[in-house]
Formats: sequence, structure tokens, C-alpha cells
Amino acid sequence: MDCVKHLVAEAGNDMAAGTIFTPFIKYCEADSNRPKEVLQIVSSTENGEWLDFILSAIIAGSNLQLSEYVDIAIELSGNSNLKIQIQATFAIGRINYSSDIPLVENAFKALEKVIKSKYDDHLYAAILKSAFSLFMVDKSLEDKLIKLYHSVMAHKSDFTLKDRKSVV
Repeated sequence: MDCVKHLVAEAGNDMAAGTIFTPFIKYCEADSNRPKEVLQIVSSTENGEWLDFILSAIIAGSNLQLSEYVDIAIELSGNSNLKIQIQATFAIGRINYSSDIPLVENAFKALEKVIKSKYDDHLYAAILKSAFSLFMVDKSLEDKLIKLYHSVMAHKSDFTLKDRKSVV
């Protein structure tokens, strides 16, 4: 984690900086304890220096234990720390659900709950991205997606649509 963090910091705003997380995900997938260890490290630090690793840990973990890590992502999407909430909300849309429709429906319900919790442009951007990803897995979510989209757009912030920061 230190090495990945250092490489990303050195890259600065380089658009390729986030690509280092893909090999890190593969590293975490090599041992089922690694995603859990990453999440423990993230939760044990108060200064937020490891928050960028939430997405990688959830993706890696979900590739090993799908339902467990969907539950973790859903739980973290309701976290009181907005930065954790944004990362987890975005992770919900990055999970490979393998056409597990009940899990997709649970994840979408979590997004509907998150949208009612608080307003933040970055959070709303993550909600939209994840909602569209879930819709791509389960087209029956179309009506719910439209309703969620209208809830987000009721705030009329262009930043929500332009937000690229929540994309890791």
C-alpha cells in the first residue's frame, strides 16, 4: 500500500496515476485476507490517508467473496465519513455482480438510501455512475434509475455530472 500510495503521489494529477490500482487489486485477490487487511488499515487511520484503497479492496474482495463484499460496500456507503461514503458508493458500481440480480437489487436499494442521506456533488456523481452500472446488469431497474436520476438532477449542479474525482 505504501508503494502504491507513493507512486500515485509522485504521478500527481497524471491521468494514468489511477492505473496502478489495477495491479494492486490483483495483488489483493491473491490472498483472501488481503482485502480485509486493507479495509482494516483504512478504518484504523483517522487522517484518511488510505481512503483511496477502499475501492480496490472492495473490488478485490468481491471477486473472491461476492455477497460479503457487496454487503461491506453497502454498509460503508452509509458511513458518516463522507469520503468513505463516496468511495464505497462508487465501488458499488464497479463490482462484477456476475448477473446476480438479487445482489444488484440490494445494491440499487442502497443507492436510493444514500441519495436521501445527504447532498454532496461528489456523492451524487458516484451514485449516478454506480446506478448506471447496475442498470447495465439489470435492465429491469430502468424506472428506478429514471427516478433516481431525477432526484439527482433536482439539485441542478453541473459539477455532479462533470465530477471525475470520484472515478479512480
